[in-house]
Amino acid sequence: MSTVHEKSDPVPLALRSPKERADALLAEGRFREAANLYGSLVGRHADQVGVLLGLGRAFCRLGDWAGMQACLETVLKIDPSNECASANLNALQQGSGTETPKAPPIDTWFNLFRPSDRMQDDLVYDVGMNNGDDTAYYLHRGFRVVAVEADPDLCQVAAARFEKEVRDGRLQIVNLGIAAKPGVLDFWICEKNRVWNSFDRKIASRDGLPHHSIQIPCQTFGWILANYGIPHFLKIDIEGHDYLCIEALKMASDLPAYLSVELGNLDRFLVQLTELGYSGFKCISQYHFLPLQLPPVAEQLALEAGTASGLRQFNGWSFPEGTSGAFGEDTLGRWLDREEVARTHSHYLRLREQQIQTPFWFGAGYSFWLDLHAKREVRKHNA
Repeated sequence: MSTVHEKSDPVPLALRSPKERADALLAEGRFREAANLYGSLVGRHADQVGVLLGLGRAFCRLGDWAGMQACLETVLKIDPSNECASANLNALQQGSGTETPKAPPIDTWFNLFRPSDRMQDDLVYDVGMNNGDDTAYYLHRGFRVVAVEADPDLCQVAAARFEKEVRDGRLQIVNLGIAAKPGVLDFWICEKNRVWNSFDRKIASRDGLPHHSIQIPCQTFGWILANYGIPHFLKIDIEGHDYLCIEALKMASDLPAYLSVELGNLDRFLVQLTELGYSGFKCISQYHFLPLQLPPVAEQLALEAGTASGLRQFNGWSFPEGTSGAFGEDTLGRWLDREEVARTHSHYLRLREQQIQTPFWFGAGYSFWLDLHAKREVRKHNA
């Protein structure tokens, strides 16, 4: 049975064969470089089983589960009795469900490198990546990022924009839609404003803008969590399917410390998030990143007096229009409990109905544009 070499070789790396160099890069943890080199050997090297197992192992560490699966399935076509490929493919397929995969009896590399069941402090999810401006901020802050985006054109643009970060393994772009069950669905592209791309045609056609549908592959958000890990911060902005991400958290092995979701049905979100254990909330305007709070924060009073500046900036970073802004403890205002945030939101709804001017809306019906931020108390787990 072909295996991937684990031990270092005294021969200098430059003098080894391409397969030996790939094995060494894998052993050193240089997974992206190893994957690239293994990939160049597919169909060209005599030991195709060894190359494919090495490539599958690198894909596993990079979180490319589709690539890993393809490698293992190809190995089994070449060698149907290969126990390493069979055991790890079985573990991978078990991991696509809600249960934690059991350790393969032959080779442990799947379970060694699979995502932790616990929240990962250095990981952020950008669900609804769009043009990648939020992803850019999260990378700037030093986080690893999993960016989920249904629009294949936007994914292609982001892959070029963040080529280095993808190559370094700091960013994984997942070109999937989020749905209630796996499958292929119609997705509506707003041709003039891709922020409004949606499974809901009404959203994509706002203001009478031209739009068209494409079919895209979809997965559940539970599948995303199981395959990419639990983030420290979860940003959700997927125009109509946001609630599916919140619902999926009920079955997750752990929960993000912080999350934000584009506000739809506040009562529904508050019930769901409170049941999950989230206890602090803020409604943050997406125009000036001001919180709905009574009494208003000083920054809102300054804006109303015409003396505010820098509300779309944080520590030298300027947030372009349409981005979600800062998160967690970097947001303005204090954390409100469930009852206070609901009362405060109702207060501003009444002001809007009375057509009283505030910084939180303008004329359009959709202009009361808020993100709901939530936090939970995180206890340190024993090692």
